[in-house]
Amino acid sequence: IRYGVPQGSVLGPTLFIIFINDLPQRVSYPTILFADDSTIISKDSSLNAPESSTTEAIGEITSWFNGNGLSVNDSKTQVMFFGLRDLSSVVGNPASSKILGVHVDPRLNWRVHCEQLAKSLNSITFLLRRLSERLPDFALLTAYHAVFQSRAAYSILCWGHSPAAATIFGCQRRAIRVVSGLGYRDDCKQAFITRKILTIPAIFIRDSVMYIHSNRKNYKSPIHEYSTRKNKDLSLPFHRVEATRNSTNWWGIKFYNAVPFELRELPTAKFKICISRFLSDLAPYTFDEYFSAAINMK
Repeated sequence: IRYGVPQGSVLGPTLFIIFINDLPQRVSYPTILFADDSTIISKDSSLNAPESSTTEAIGEITSWFNGNGLSVNDSKTQVMFFGLRDLSSVVGNPASSKILGVHVDPRLNWRVHCEQLAKSLNSITFLLRRLSERLPDFALLTAYHAVFQSRAAYSILCWGHSPAAATIFGCQRRAIRVVSGLGYRDDCKQAFITRKILTIPAIFIRDSVMYIHSNRKNYKSPIHEYSTRKNKDLSLPFHRVEATRNSTNWWGIKFYNAVPFELRELPTAKFKICISRFLSDLAPYTFDEYFSAAINMK
């Protein structure tokens, strides 16, 4: 080995990022770099066009790797086609692929991710049940936030709107019953409120409105010039197909427009505190509960 960085060194990640920093400029297609993960995106209305462009992109990457003394790890390189129709007939298209801890499927319905996440959360719930026999309430609640809530909330902006998210909410309710000492079929809504724990729908709502609030300059507002109660709302993106609604932009704006305008003018930190407090007191089980409560809040 003539050059390199010791594995596990503090400087290693920084040097790696500097080393591959020019990769997006050497590829003709949009490229997303995050730590040591690189993703190339190609889109077209025809399935044949992405196949040819993908081959071209892989060729460009391979050329860049060779020129920089690196090699492509074929076992960790995966090509996936996305679309609204069933793509299971496409040869070599995987049923799902794991990217940064998120299982992505060709139709972006997030069923595979929620199934895998539910398995992990069920194991954690079993652990919490064992801990409940030995730990006091405050320590058990700390353990819940550390090992369950953090895991359940990861990347929720991607999958929180999907029907499959109901499975994760079911896992959360079981965990809350364990933490609160409730029976298997006992209602746990009051336990969420008492312990100030956000429900899965509430976490998705909070993270969505925080995303919009932090990037509000990127969205169109006002909708029109007339002085009406909605003229300060952000405009929802036009959607030709229902699948467009399954995005952070659509749901985030929908949630954000329900927030009273006075709160929208608050600084980010204070805005988050107010929204989190409102959601923890409400403990919504559905999005409709949030919209109804937000109307009354106005």
